[in-house]
Amino acid sequence: MKIELTWGESVALRNNFVSLIPSFRMPFITKHTLLDMNYSPFEGNPELVEITRKVIKRQIGQDYKYVFLTNGATGGVSIALRAYRSIGKISCVTFEPPYFRLYPKIVASSGLKHVNHKAYKLDEVASPVFLVDSPSNPRGIFREAGTTTDYPVPVIWDTVYYTGSYARVLIPIKHDILVGSYSKMTGLNGIRIGWIALNDDKMADIIREMVAAEYCGLSVPSMDILARVLPDYPWDQFEEDSRRSLDANREEFAKLERYFSGSTVPDVGMFFYGLMDKEAKDLFFKADVVWTPGSSLGHNDDWGRFNIGRDYETTKKAVTQVLKADGI
Repeated sequence: MKIELTWGESVALRNNFVSLIPSFRMPFITKHTLLDMNYSPFEGNPELVEITRKVIKRQIGQDYKYVFLTNGATGGVSIALRAYRSIGKISCVTFEPPYFRLYPKIVASSGLKHVNHKAYKLDEVASPVFLVDSPSNPRGIFREAGTTTDYPVPVIWDTVYYTGSYARVLIPIKHDILVGSYSKMTGLNGIRIGWIALNDDKMADIIREMVAAEYCGLSVPSMDILARVLPDYPWDQFEEDSRRSLDANREEFAKLERYFSGSTVPDVGMFFYGLMDKEAKDLFFKADVVWTPGSSLGHNDDWGRFNIGRDYETTKKAVTQVLKADGI
């Protein structure tokens, strides 16, 4: 049985999120629902925007003057980068690989030059903006650099894994624009609703126009689902349950650490990133367990990324297949 541990489906969180939704809040579709399927406001469902302000305040501990809904966090990062490009920024600096596999394409589509953090020197990079994911994908690293204190450049903070589900202790960074995602926060990956939050008036005007031009409004069903199920949602219980689910997956996957040349399962995030020699690759291929090669993350194929955010049964099955393939 082939088991895909590649793309970051957050099934462990999704199961917990859905289990805590009261039945009376579950979305339903009627004839009138469809007859009312009008275009949404460009900036997003106003009710959901206000709910999102509260969600961000709980997540980050900070109020923001402007909140815009976007097509997932990828859409938020893309629009934020293009907004900086419109005011003369030329380069986008990210931390060295491995990084989120779509970062290079998002940066390129924004019209900016992608610069590796290792080569980053102020006198060598033209008009930079810093894109920082903290905790990071795939290693779950909290970024202590990449702030407006350490680097006199604007910072876009990608916070998709900055929740109490993925880490017990959260370490904020200074930033100019914050990007987040309900997809990763709730595990409803297909909901495709994210956000941009900021305080700068000039940048907000630019982003408002770009959101309108890019989306002409977001998916009404997706926003309606969130607006219906999020009020009074028990976030503390959800995050506690989700940490427990992810920890169970981590403990299970740790049984395979012997095959990764000393790489260990991190206690933050939803991925394992391990060093893989030929024997390890052959074993996982034989076991029919599929991973993301490091080259897809800007790194090299001596490394592999595994999603350990799936449901526990899938994780356990993957571990069983690998051990069986190894004759254990």
